[in-house]
Amino acid sequence: MGKERSRGRHAVGLTLVFAFVAVTAVACVPAPPPPPSIVFYGDSITSETQSYVEFLLAKQRPGWRRYFRTYGGTAICDYLDEMRADGNLNAKVVVIQFSGNALSPCMAGIAPETLNWYLKYRSDATTAASIWKARGTRVLFVGNLRGVCATPPHQLDATYRSVATQYGMRFTDAPSLALTVVLEPAAAGSAAAAPPAVYAAGTKPEPTLVAASSWPCSAPTAPTRVFAFQMPCLSFEDAAHGCVGGMITVRDGTASSPGGHFDRHGTYSSGAWRFGGAIANAAAALMI
Repeated sequence: MGKERSRGRHAVGLTLVFAFVAVTAVACVPAPPPPPSIVFYGDSITSETQSYVEFLLAKQRPGWRRYFRTYGGTAICDYLDEMRADGNLNAKVVVIQFSGNALSPCMAGIAPETLNWYLKYRSDATTAASIWKARGTRVLFVGNLRGVCATPPHQLDATYRSVATQYGMRFTDAPSLALTVVLEPAAAGSAAAAPPAVYAAGTKPEPTLVAASSWPCSAPTAPTRVFAFQMPCLSFEDAAHGCVGGMITVRDGTASSPGGHFDRHGTYSSGAWRFGGAIANAAAALMI
């Protein structure tokens, strides 16, 4: 009987030891890292495209968390402290898009398109790049839109491209160029634009318009790429999206007084879809 009790106590002891070892082993297993994330910093342009970018990235890169730090009228300097604080997000990719606003206090009243404006944006872009470079994060700088009828590039694109090159990062002008057309000179004696052609994917590399008085841009003397007010409809865009006669508005305002943001037909914006889609594609290429 004594031996049986001894064996019983021994078995209980071994069970407790094994349980302790198992619990200790579980406790020593490190917690899995949080899912990778992508963070967007931008002004109203990125803010207007957010729903499209989120939709496309959710399909292309499921499992990634997406953070948007965007607000209309802001500049890079408005987000530098937030970038420093965002080191806990496990950001593998950061996207930076700012079109040159100078409204916030951190811009210190600097007038746009002056030397100090260029220097300020370069300094802030450099600071942002250095913050994320130290964390080993891939950064994508995004080129920006100019006004309707203006030719690319945007005034700050060279600055962003230079900073990206300096820090081994990426720059893309694909989003802005998605809102441009090649404007052809009007035919001699033509009183109106010829009906725009809608091309199947891959059959013609550039959407092209014929200049006329009914379109906001004056007729060029040679084919010229300009930022558009309207563009040939995409293959899926129909009347419900705002496609009329093969054309769809991509910027807000009117043809005689176009605005600087994206037009919206109901809940859909062709301009935001084109710009946001190009951002999503460029970002997805870095989300590896």
